Amino acid sequence: MISKDHSKLSVVKQSSLLQIHRSGLYYRIMGLRAIMPGKHASKRNKAHKIYPYLLRNLKIDRPNQVWAIDITYIPMRKEFMYLVAIIDLRSRYVLNWSVSNTNGYRLV
Repeated sequence: MISKDHSKLSVVKQSSLLQIHRSGLYYRIMGLRAIMPGKHASKRNKAHKIYPYLLRNLKIDRPNQVWAIDITYIPMRKEFMYLVAIIDLRSRYVLNWSVSNTNGYRLV
């Protein structure tokens, strides 16, 4: 369908002529697909304790007042990589980050 070794037409021009978006083309070539959670992934378990949201009425008006942490699981072929970031909520500055193949306490 599309050849990256075509002598006269670039991949961009070929995808344009075939009315295929270039990013979708790369998804097909590299075999990428979306990974989505299954049904009811966000349903709460009534047996679990509900913790109060402590920042509800707090006005965040200066940097270094409130930090947040985010853990992203990146699926690999046989395991996961873990990306951990500490973020300042006011400035949205990433204070520190770390990538590891183990989900341990020494990530950041």
